[in-house]
Amino acid sequence: MSGIADAREPVRACANAANQQIIRNFSNYAIKQVVPMFLEGLKTDNWRGKYAAVEAVGNMAHCAPKQISGFLPDIVKALREVLNDTHEKVHEAAIKPSRRLAQSSSAQKLQNCLTSSSWPSETPTSI
Repeated sequence: MSGIADAREPVRACANAANQQIIRNFSNYAIKQVVPMFLEGLKTDNWRGKYAAVEAVGNMAHCAPKQISGFLPDIVKALREVLNDTHEKVHEAAIKPSRRLAQSSSAQKLQNCLTSSSWPSETPTSI
């Protein structure tokens, strides 16, 4: 995860691609083991660490939506908190997995977690 938060773009791109490939090959058991770790990463004060955790959650939402369905309430709650982060890169990164979850899951569990104001329709502009 530290590679995803690296200062150099080529390192981040490579780490993100590796993360996606790893998540695609996760078993249900492995997903259950790593989701809590990623959710803890969303609580860190370090913006790069939080960014890395957001990217990892986003990759899981994209690559393994069915496997994470049991964690939807926790993921939605954590992402809603990160959407309010003051760091612009963290906030913008949180929009992608939020949209992926909203688009890829029609599960009643997700619908129960969301309200119409939960997910942003676009990135807010500065005043």
